[in-house]
Amino acid sequence: MPTWFVYAALSAVFAALTATFIKLGTQSIDSDVATFYRTILIVFVALAAVLLKQKKLTFGEASGREITFLSLSAIATGLSWLAYFRAMKEGPISKVSLIDKSSVLLIILIGLLFFGEQFSVRSGIGLVLILGGLFLLYGG
Repeated sequence: MPTWFVYAALSAVFAALTATFIKLGTQSIDSDVATFYRTILIVFVALAAVLLKQKKLTFGEASGREITFLSLSAIATGLSWLAYFRAMKEGPISKVSLIDKSSVLLIILIGLLFFGEQFSVRSGIGLVLILGGLFLLYGG
């Protein structure tokens, strides 16, 4: 099993825990304040990961293009989190998470258009099943 698969599976498990903890943690606090609190804690978690792995805290090797894309990613992440926390505070956890995870459809399209990833009949069937599942679960 490739290492990336293990990390992707762990990401899915942690994402499920994230949704659960957000739903429980935003019952009496403003969703924007909760997002800010979470972001501060993530800075320390990421710093701990860098320090434990004894990595250098430098962007010296990164190009201007990479810094630009990392910055755009940070902005997109912040906007995504603000929207997610608000939706999680106001909506049902199962439907909010389902809609949030439907981003996989956009990611598949981006992979095809911009990264030259392959699209097969098998991929097409999987895509149709994801779309069908989204419509079935959301409509229920």
